[in-house]
Amino acid sequence: MATLSPIILLLLSIALFPLIVHGDKEKEKRAHALIHSTCKTSAKKDSNVDYAFCTAALQARTPGECDTLRHMGMTVIKLIMSNATDTRRHIKDLVKRGKVKKALKRCVDECYEHYTEVVPHVGEALRYFKHKRYNDADTKISAVMEYAVDCEDLFVEKSGGGCGGGASPFPARNYATFELSAMALSVMHLIKEGKVH
Repeated sequence: MATLSPIILLLLSIALFPLIVHGDKEKEKRAHALIHSTCKTSAKKDSNVDYAFCTAALQARTPGECDTLRHMGMTVIKLIMSNATDTRRHIKDLVKRGKVKKALKRCVDECYEHYTEVVPHVGEALRYFKHKRYNDADTKISAVMEYAVDCEDLFVEKSGGGCGGGASPFPARNYATFELSAMALSVMHLIKEGKVH
């Protein structure tokens, strides 16, 4: 059996390289267009979805993670998991280093418990999503949104068991969890409407 010489292999790879790069650029363009159209539609249909947040979160991903609505949905759910895990770790670290005011400790602990419960909910949502059980995934992601809102509200409301004080120590983290959850719900609704790309 004859083998190809290194020179022929080099020439073949040089000849094929533009085709590979062109294919990647096309995939990137499709993903970029889908991100913008999905975020635009989502923001129009749901006031909880912020267009700028949506596009920024998704454009930071690789094109292959957002080239279809299904890929985009999985990506957003994985971002929720990453955010929730990081938030839980952040809260634990603040408590461990003694960076929490005594008056807020109970509410910080409660937020930690919320995010501890969020992680398995997101894991289940991802499993449901992969198996196209969108209503079940929707239920889990909706619960995650509620946990983020509850965590934020604990620091604003004194009545009803909150700590009061008016300011949560985790507004950006709770906002990201809420926004990502709203995005995931919106993507699932688009898929259920048959707008699969």
